[in-house]
Amino acid sequence: MAEEKKERFEILLEDLKKDFKAAFDGIFTLRDGMQRGFDDIKEQIGFVDDKVKFVADRVNSVHDSLKKEIDVTSRALDYEIKQVGKAVEEVKVKLDEHLRVPA
Repeated sequence: MAEEKKERFEILLEDLKKDFKAAFDGIFTLRDGMQRGFDDIKEQIGFVDDKVKFVADRVNSVHDSLKKEIDVTSRALDYEIKQVGKAVEEVKVKLDEHLRVPA
């Protein structure tokens, strides 16, 4: 009877060993799958980071170009406004002179 219990206990232990091995194999398989998934995600994040950097660089380039164009246009408009102001003053002077002359 003791021999029979020992045999059943050994069979039970062998079954437990197989179950633990299967569980560990499953855990390692899951871990490897998760690692591959993390690696894929890291690669995709790197790809997105590169795209975002490209877009940011392009936006900055367009911003710089527009800023330069606005500055040039602003200076040109300032000059034109001054010229118009001078012309208006000349017209006022001529009008004043004209109005002083008896008709």
